[in-house]
Amino acid sequence: MCLPKAPRRGHQRNSLGERIDVVSLQVSISEAMNDQRLATAEAGPTFVEFIQKLRTYFVQEFARGREVDQIFDELEGSYGRLEKALRKP
Repeated sequence: MCLPKAPRRGHQRNSLGERIDVVSLQVSISEAMNDQRLATAEAGPTFVEFIQKLRTYFVQEFARGREVDQIFDELEGSYGRLEKALRKP
């Protein structure tokens, strides 16, 4: 009957060191992702919030008797003005 070889101590240390490195890397990545999420949250509204505001805008404009083409023309015009304003130093 053959018994399995016991692992060498040096090998165990390397393995434990590698595990610690992997865990610390995972923690660093997780912290970076959390920081990025916080920065994104502070930067502006979420996609859902944007869609809700857009829906509210459309409902208001329909209540005023405007048609879809008129609403989009106005949105395109305001986007163009915003682009021009951002380009100016």
